[in-house]
Amino acid sequence: MANYTFLPFLRRGIVGLANANTEKNRLIVPLRLQVIGEGEAPTVPIERNTQLYGPGDVTGLNFQAIIRTVPRAGVRDFEANFLAAIEFYDEDFLWRYSPMVHDTVGKLQPWLWLTVMEESEYQRLQGGKNQLPAIEIMSDAVRSAFPNPDTAAAWAHVHLNFKPEGATAKALGLNIQQKLDSDPNLGCSRLVCPRRLKPNVRYTAFLLPAFEKGRLAGLGRPESEIANVANAQPAWAKIAANASIGTLKFPVYYEWEFSTALEGDFEDLARKLGPLSISEQKDLTDAAKRIDVRNPGWGIKGAKGTIRMESALKLPNLTPDSLEEISDKKVLSEKISPLLNLGVVPLNGTTSKNTPHPYFKSQSNPTMPSNLEDDPIITPPLYGSFYRPGELLSPATGQNWYSELNLNPAYRIAAAQGTGVIQRNQEELMDSAWGQLDTYIETWKTRSRWTFSEQLSQTMCEKRMLPMLNTVNQAAQYHATSFFSSLLPTITATGGTTDKFTNQMLSEAEKPSTLSRSFSKITRTGGPLMRRMGDKPTGVLFFNVTVIFAQVQETPLQKAANAILFWLNNNPNQNEQLKNIGLAGVEQLKTAVSLLLPPVSLKSSPITRKKDVHTKAMVGMWAQINPKNTIMARFETMRGNSAALGVRALAATSPISPVFKEPTYKYLSEGNTDFILPGLDKIPQNRVAILQTNNAFIESYLMGLNHEMAREFLWREFPTPLNATFFDQFWDGRDTVNTNPDIQPILNWQINKSLGKHGQGGGQGGGGGGQGVSDNIVVVIRGDLLRKYPNTEIFMVKADWENQQLGSHKLTPELNKPEDWTNNSPNLRRPIFSARIEPDYVLLGFNLGVQEVKGDTQNAGWFFVMKERAGDVHFGLDLKADKTVAIQTDPSWEKLAEVGENQCIQADSPKFIALPRFGKRADQIASMLWQQPFMLLVHASRLLP
Repeated sequence: MANYTFLPFLRRGIVGLANANTEKNRLIVPLRLQVIGEGEAPTVPIERNTQLYGPGDVTGLNFQAIIRTVPRAGVRDFEANFLAAIEFYDEDFLWRYSPMVHDTVGKLQPWLWLTVMEESEYQRLQGGKNQLPAIEIMSDAVRSAFPNPDTAAAWAHVHLNFKPEGATAKALGLNIQQKLDSDPNLGCSRLVCPRRLKPNVRYTAFLLPAFEKGRLAGLGRPESEIANVANAQPAWAKIAANASIGTLKFPVYYEWEFSTALEGDFEDLARKLGPLSISEQKDLTDAAKRIDVRNPGWGIKGAKGTIRMESALKLPNLTPDSLEEISDKKVLSEKISPLLNLGVVPLNGTTSKNTPHPYFKSQSNPTMPSNLEDDPIITPPLYGSFYRPGELLSPATGQNWYSELNLNPAYRIAAAQGTGVIQRNQEELMDSAWGQLDTYIETWKTRSRWTFSEQLSQTMCEKRMLPMLNTVNQAAQYHATSFFSSLLPTITATGGTTDKFTNQMLSEAEKPSTLSRSFSKITRTGGPLMRRMGDKPTGVLFFNVTVIFAQVQETPLQKAANAILFWLNNNPNQNEQLKNIGLAGVEQLKTAVSLLLPPVSLKSSPITRKKDVHTKAMVGMWAQINPKNTIMARFETMRGNSAALGVRALAATSPISPVFKEPTYKYLSEGNTDFILPGLDKIPQNRVAILQTNNAFIESYLMGLNHEMAREFLWREFPTPLNATFFDQFWDGRDTVNTNPDIQPILNWQINKSLGKHGQGGGQGGGGGGQGVSDNIVVVIRGDLLRKYPNTEIFMVKADWENQQLGSHKLTPELNKPEDWTNNSPNLRRPIFSARIEPDYVLLGFNLGVQEVKGDTQNAGWFFVMKERAGDVHFGLDLKADKTVAIQTDPSWEKLAEVGENQCIQADSPKFIALPRFGKRADQIASMLWQQPFMLLVHASRLLP
């Protein structure tokens, strides 16, 4: 958690030694210097008064000193209830050139001032040579844009990103200096403009001099005129209520433009959100659509009324079907099934002409047979028939998604919407499919080359490497260890640590260094060393021996040569002396004497090995270097996710299956939002409501998409299996914790399950967009908040009972610490899908049920949370006071009614002093006006009907 500390001012360096004000001259720092030479008596102290630069000496500003402006330049939606500000990198910058010392209460006026102006409130002046840009502020703006100059110190402060430590003021100051010296990025200085802004207005912010000396210097006035001005004289005078004033000219050190937006910051807009009223809930309930099923065509009659049209979302308090509706659905199922089954078992010539067909009876004489040979029958589509080939529909079947989808008109309408989407977008979809096929072919060609590499490598390894690994001969084991020595450090065990068998094998070797890669290279067969070796090993490979370098017996001459060589190595500075007596020099003598040293003989001795250790280590290594385990794994890593390429499968036994990953709710909402939720447009502005997903409708719609896409592929002769799942995403799972599609592959759907039961699971943070075994909640938000703050954090957190009898809630105790608010916490749920529907509806799905979030006697339910993202520091006031609390803790413009739009806050006014948390010092005012990040928690029971 961040720590913010505000200080009223800060002075560092020599200016901090100034201890007295002067009337017109610069600040003076008395210096006492004494020179003390080495071995000399101290000189008489030299005392001098050093004059410091003041605002009259500043004629420009290095823009690199500015690190941030509030708002940023060019912003077009700044909150009108906030205050503009500017920040400087140096913590003491705002008081560095102030021509006075601070008073006893910690008040020091900055030498700079910040104001904001509308375009009509100022005009630019033609600047002279070597002069700053200048503006002339109109008289009305002078009156409204500047506060009492005696209060200017209240609007400049120091910001520290740490908490100072110390028991006394001196200790605190020393700690601050030490922290800033070690890391200057821990602090800054900030100047706040106290002028209240108007909404939807374009402003220019100007950084101006705060003292008259600085104003005259910036305008290029003579030095004599500047010197006659008092140090403490501000750049503007205190304005009496009825006094007439003229315009005022100012030089400009820095400026930037911005615009304000509608009234309301995050907190204000969040507080405007509310649940649906009783009447609004009723309007949403009454907006449900009905389907007239009395005469659906094909000569089918028998249903008497209407049934409810389904949609992707439904109301949590949705009433069950009436008995009349249930009866109508049963009648329709019984009469539709024979017609649809004709698409499974078509009529043929064996049908008796004397038996009238129920759908083709003679209109004049119903007992006469129909002419079936002349009139081919085209039946309505049988949705899902590619996945259940040859299966007949039966209205008597219990839970059966195939029959339910085709025999219920509400779900047939949902599937028909999917069919219409394919028909309207068939060209774009086919272009995507052909593109995926091209990607598939290129990827398959590359994969074939990698497969060939794998097979070739596997054959070579089995022929050359496996015999070395599986041998029990000690000489061969030594050869294998040496051969694989470069790989041994990279071999890891199952736990991820260095393989203990490999370490043990190396440590138990008689001479472990002989297993190194460099030794194997030096002693390779046919190498220079082996060719010069007279006593070569016989009968076994050289790799099964340890080579020992040994000297032969020394002769007296060789002993003398060793002594001379020892003296030469220890006396390298005797080079000139040796030359003076006729010898060549140190290095030359070393070379000559070395020729007299004894030669080195090479001897060998066998190495003992432990077979079990070698075998275990080599088996572990082979599992990690086996081409079957490495080459294609590397290919898959380089290729990336096949789904990301739009390719479902890349195995020889699985032909290409194009995948369309776009969220398909967009197609459904483009034509008619009634298929998302009837009456969605009746939800007013600044409302939040909890609905439920209708998974049965979603599955029907996705089935219609897949069925019609398969028909399109069949017509276009696209090489793909027609029973694949091409569309599996209804909601938008991007930028959420969900990584699974909304439905399982349709071939995996169990026939004895109803529609809506074929999601990916729906555990916390997973499960296919809420398509689990039950319908999940969807929070619908319509309001100004998300338009202005689209990056608002939205989630659900677990509640606990504050007072169960009164029905009041609080956060669960498991969320008391900041580390408890993580995505892995079982007490916090992030959205698993989202949707945005025109013009301004935001839908967020959570892996929670309605009853679960609402709560009961055993369960306190869940809070719905909207949280402002912590970021830049802002200062300002709330628009209105919080009427829900008895004691006001946040200041508001409503309480400061005396300050109208475009007026300046007077820090010494009675209304401002009466605000909550008021303090006279700049740091206290900054703390009062600082806008803390806001978080709104609403219990889900308040958002449900």
